[in-house]
Amino acid sequence: MRKLHRGFLLAGILTALSVSAYADRNMNKIPHINLSNPSVEPVSEKVIQTDIVVIGGGLSGMSAGLTAVQGGAKVVIFEKLPSLGGAGVYPEGSLGIGTLMQKKEGKGATLNQAFGKAIDFPHWRANASALHALMKNSGETIDWVASNGVEF
Repeated sequence: MRKLHRGFLLAGILTALSVSAYADRNMNKIPHINLSNPSVEPVSEKVIQTDIVVIGGGLSGMSAGLTAVQGGAKVVIFEKLPSLGGAGVYPEGSLGIGTLMQKKEGKGATLNQAFGKAIDFPHWRANASALHALMKNSGETIDWVASNGVEF
């Protein structure tokens, strides 16, 4: 059985989601802040007509934006950094339990096996209920991401 290495799966997801199609190239300019005069100088002015504004282009913001687009909304995602991904570029933990890819390959740990290893690492000091829910839903979430064009 091949081992699932930490972070490779989400790193792949985030790399695929970081394409410029999700962000206006002019939106990644960070305003200059003069520390001697703490006022923000706008880089440019642009009026954008939208239904929903998502603040933060991390994994949660990108997922929220995609969900809103699928619901028919026009969405703009603002990210202060020059690239998308946020804290999601530093994934930690065993995710991808029960994905279609895993089932097709017949490989990988069961939810209980992966959860046992993940919760043992912090000596059960993590929120076991939240971790279990995250891991339980990870397969369906990854399948959803894949169904929206992310290739693994």
